[in-house]
Amino acid sequence: MEQKITDNYHTYSSIPNTKNILSILVDNINGNDLFQKHVTKLSSSNKSVDIKKAQVIKNTIQNIKVFNTNMNPLILAKDIGILVGISHIKILVKKFEKEEKVIGYITSNNKKRQVVFLTKLGIYRCFYASRSPLAKMFRTFISNLLDHMINYESDLLRKISVKFKIDNPELIEQGMDDLQKKAIEYKSKYEEEHKQTLLLKSQCDKEIQKRIDTETEKTEVDIINSFNMMHIEQLKKEKVNHIDQIKNIKDSIISIESPDIMELRMIKEKYMKQVCIYILYPEYMEKLLHTKQKELKKILETYHNTDTDTEEYELDSNKLKMDSNVDLGIVNRMLKDHTSYKSNFENIFSNKNVGIQIEHDEILHFYLSYSRNVAKNNKLIYVNTQWVANRKHFNNMLNVLGDSSEKIEINKHLLFKTSLEEIGDIIREEFINLY
Repeated sequence: MEQKITDNYHTYSSIPNTKNILSILVDNINGNDLFQKHVTKLSSSNKSVDIKKAQVIKNTIQNIKVFNTNMNPLILAKDIGILVGISHIKILVKKFEKEEKVIGYITSNNKKRQVVFLTKLGIYRCFYASRSPLAKMFRTFISNLLDHMINYESDLLRKISVKFKIDNPELIEQGMDDLQKKAIEYKSKYEEEHKQTLLLKSQCDKEIQKRIDTETEKTEVDIINSFNMMHIEQLKKEKVNHIDQIKNIKDSIISIESPDIMELRMIKEKYMKQVCIYILYPEYMEKLLHTKQKELKKILETYHNTDTDTEEYELDSNKLKMDSNVDLGIVNRMLKDHTSYKSNFENIFSNKNVGIQIEHDEILHFYLSYSRNVAKNNKLIYVNTQWVANRKHFNNMLNVLGDSSEKIEINKHLLFKTSLEEIGDIIREEFINLY
């Protein structure tokens, strides 16, 4: 079963038709409703990362193997990490005791490769370190087993307890000392957390009272001014130096707007960063889409013809293939809808003298540029400007926008399929979160 090699590690073979508590648990995963709901949720997600996770979990369940012997079974640490949702399994296993892990070799495609195995103790530790549905199912199974022993097999439980005390007197004494130390430590932490809770509660009560006192007076201008009070004070001191700018802003605002709104716009232009929003000319868009389509097909073909046994390479290539397939699907849909896109574009910009006629709730593919105008003839056309506090505010907005809408990167242009209304709403929400 084991063959020694030069570095003193052993080569382990898989056991066919293994029947032990681990393999029985794995065999019953597909029948567990909680776990299946978890996998189904990942599979139906809009995120390529979640879809990949679901596929990897299914493949692992179907191909999981038990190594060594029935009495001392070993399972690959990476398989357990996938099943219980521990992405940092290699880092976690480094802290395990020697009774919980084994380093050895397995034979794959006539080649030996070094891997990390988990013993039964190591697997149990992983189940109790994870919050995944499978780990929850395992903990429930163990709890039910112990309840059954306590209720119906007290004699057996007593024998196990007596034998453990006889075999491990020093361990029991050390455990009692550790429990006492932990009790003192937890009591101290509880008292500290209780003091902190009271302090936070006092602060929270003050904030709630403050919000109640000012709620009827708040407007959109008041909220933004509260976050930019320092800017407003500085603006007042420099008012003389910026009188020409103020006059220009007044000329660009219709008469029905209040002085507060005019001052707010002036603050934005002086102290905030603009986000220029564009759409692509149809001819330029079509050219980029065809180029991107060829690039993605070439990537998929390259990785389809590449063969390697390296685990890290296999995971990286699977992720790249998954992401490339998702992007290719988006590109194909955009090419299919390009005639409609071109027609809408020509309708919107048929008379440039009239101005941009994009509705704020109209769904289009937008490109966003931070703090500078990058519009180019026959490539990008400017359609709107929003304002953000800084680069962090802009990046937060992009992250939220990417999670809530379809996105595709084409020739360094990151396009979001969304509306101007959605962009503006996210910028406002992330501005409040920023402060």
